[in-house]
Amino acid sequence: MPRCRECGREITRFDRDICPYCGTPSPIEENYQTEDMTSFFSKVDGNVEDLKKAKRKRIYVLFLFLLGFAGADYFYLGFWKKGTICAVISFLLFALFSVCFYFIPGVEFLSILIGFLLILLLSFIRGFLALRKETFDVTGETLIE
Repeated sequence: MPRCRECGREITRFDRDICPYCGTPSPIEENYQTEDMTSFFSKVDGNVEDLKKAKRKRIYVLFLFLLGFAGADYFYLGFWKKGTICAVISFLLFALFSVCFYFIPGVEFLSILIGFLLILLLSFIRGFLALRKETFDVTGETLIE
């Protein structure tokens, strides 16, 4: 904003004829030009849509810990295909673990529980590894702290 050359107060550029505060005629200097406000901000690199889709790290890790076996972390990030693949692989591993433990004598009745706990353990390991990462640019998605 321009300033009056006499009193120094900020005035609008429409007050070129007389200062509304001190009454000085022609308070704005002849060579005064307004500054381009956009020059103070850096341009956004990349796709602006990526900034809108930024996700929270805490929610991502919570999904990874509790429902990582079902692919909820990928679904949260919007990767439906990867989430579905993760859920199918987890189901197949659960079936494999359950069948393997079913044939061990004495633990047949616990085979399903053991299979589920092993899948949950794998999900916890993925969660701890994600917590230890410094950058959270997982699967190409930006996560905010």
